Amino acid sequence: MLLFYISQLSSFEDNNDTMRVLSDLIQKVNVLQSNLSFEVSRLHDYQSNQADEIQKNSENAEADYQNITQTISTLNATLQLQLHAISKMEGPQVDLTHIHFY
Repeated sequence: MLLFYISQLSSFEDNNDTMRVLSDLIQKVNVLQSNLSFEVSRLHDYQSNQADEIQKNSENAEADYQNITQTISTLNATLQLQLHAISKMEGPQVDLTHIHFY
């Protein structure tokens, strides 16, 4: 009978150790899960910030493109007006009295 109690006591201690190991594993899994959740949240925030920056850069690039296009258009119109004005001017006056034809 004593052997039976010793055997049950040993079994109880084994179960107790197993419970302790399982408890430790559960705690470690919980820590890993918490860390993972934090990292995923941090990465999501980083991605969101990057998307905002990309949107701002895209808007700035579009505004720059519009400004450059407007500037080129204005320069082109000015050049066309100047060329038109020049084309309406009289050409240089050549004094043919000094030229001798042979």
